[in-house]
Amino acid sequence: MKPQTMKTPPPAIAWVLEEGFFGYVGTSGKDGKPHITPVIFVYDGSSIFFITSKSAKKLNNIRENDKIAFLVDIRDPLNLSNNKAVLVQGTARIISFLRAITQVPRLLRVRSLFLKKYPKYAKAYREGRERLPKAWQTTLFLRRVLVMVNIEKITYWRGARRTVSICEEK
Repeated sequence: MKPQTMKTPPPAIAWVLEEGFFGYVGTSGKDGKPHITPVIFVYDGSSIFFITSKSAKKLNNIRENDKIAFLVDIRDPLNLSNNKAVLVQGTARIISFLRAITQVPRLLRVRSLFLKKYPKYAKAYREGRERLPKAWQTTLFLRRVLVMVNIEKITYWRGARRTVSICEEK
């Protein structure tokens, strides 16, 4: 199957990226050892964003090697042929405080997407912050950082069949 070029993903792919609850981040450091971890995330129509601890292995890997794989998988336990998955391959960019200042409107939208998608998480973090491990406390830029995934390639599966691969236009 020859990859299509990507402008905006088809609605079925965008739906998986918007509605999927957990994403799985695949990274490797300079040693080449793979590492996969689940995260909560949002998709703003062009990039994927997730928040992670400054002490997380995935963040150290991203600093060493910005290539990333990000999988969103939506399973239907009542109908196995209704499973959908999107694999994004691209580069990760750690959003520093200085970079955040230059992208305030976009990042406010990303914050709004997180609050809308994960209201129970937001409430639990707000009300029970002191009970969380320090690495999980949501003090952005101090203990946690925002990571943006720049999409270069998307592979989409419906059921057990790959239906489309899309690559970024160069």
